[in-house]
Amino acid sequence: MSHNTDYKGELQITEPAPVLVEHLRHLNTLLSLTPSDKPSDGVTPPPEYPALKLTPAFTALKWSGDEKTYGMDKVLNWLTAEMRKKFSEFQLSGGFSWTDDYGDSGVVKIDPVTGMAEEIRIDPLDAIREVQGLEKYKAAWEAFARAAEDCDKYKWRDLQPFFDKLAEALLA
Repeated sequence: MSHNTDYKGELQITEPAPVLVEHLRHLNTLLSLTPSDKPSDGVTPPPEYPALKLTPAFTALKWSGDEKTYGMDKVLNWLTAEMRKKFSEFQLSGGFSWTDDYGDSGVVKIDPVTGMAEEIRIDPLDAIREVQGLEKYKAAWEAFARAAEDCDKYKWRDLQPFFDKLAEALLA
């Protein structure tokens, strides 16, 4: 992914329930680490900068808005592994959709069985071919077709609603 990647969505903290102060304290400690930090107290530094923050209700994680966000799936898997060292029941659910300035897009979602994150890249043209015939994507397809007619090159930012609907379907 490039430096100008936008993430949408939230990852719910589904376990432990309820989320206690000790869970949040450890989570915040992990989110403040950087890849250049030295391992300490059994905690390994993250593979990439964890560009995540807690939501105001302290029940979910969302993208912090930081530029140069890389390897979100690796960061989430690191975070889950580190949290499970201290709280074995720790579990996230949900996912993020992402789009960058170069037209790449995809989703990072949590596998409900393993609890680990995986990234699914969406090739825009393959995605269009897949959803062309699906009735529930008819409006998105028509919007895409209109946008494609209006420009020589794809204006990927103009097509964000199309990719949002596609990502929503992939995250379901």
